[in-house]
Amino acid sequence: MRVKTYNSPLREQQARQTRERILQAARETFGARGYGATTLADIARAAEVAEPTVRAVFKTKPNLVEHLLRLAVRGEDNELQLHERDAFKRMLAASDADTLLERLADIAASLHSRSWDVMEIVAGAASSDPAIAELHEQRRRARHANQTQVARRLHKLGALPDGTTTEAAADLLWLYTAPENYRMLVIERGWSVMRYRDWFRSAVAGILT
Repeated sequence: MRVKTYNSPLREQQARQTRERILQAARETFGARGYGATTLADIARAAEVAEPTVRAVFKTKPNLVEHLLRLAVRGEDNELQLHERDAFKRMLAASDADTLLERLADIAASLHSRSWDVMEIVAGAASSDPAIAELHEQRRRARHANQTQVARRLHKLGALPDGTTTEAAADLLWLYTAPENYRMLVIERGWSVMRYRDWFRSAVAGILT
């Protein structure tokens, strides 16, 4: 005899809302207290759920940070990585370098505006938690891999000047896309996101000259 499974749309919605509430509470609590000083119990209290609920959903504090980072970077809590998303593919599909860099600037401004604080949490926790240190390094490697795709596309478009290799262009793009630049200019110096976006666009254009 087959046992029927029952999936309640309401139950699924409630579970999704609980997950989102825990992630938001973690983001705020880590930001205010720091990773090391924050416990899962602190996050549970901020999210107004029981601590076992947090553990059931995210298991450990490093795992919670990993999900928080994924949500912040990708913009949605799903399995698609940044380079698999439509905006990134559309950027690489540009038929000329100017359009590509315009779209890259849009991606950088949008990404950093929604993720800079989580990047700070991860960077701060990396010095004391080996699991977070590995997560931090993975993110740095992924960003370089993404910018290598951009550099290769620029090379294919014939936009890189003589003497500039795809490797050198990728390194410079990796430098310019660093979240630290956004934090220093927008958060510390008070630039608008649009001003950062325009600076970024001008900076990466220098690779092509």
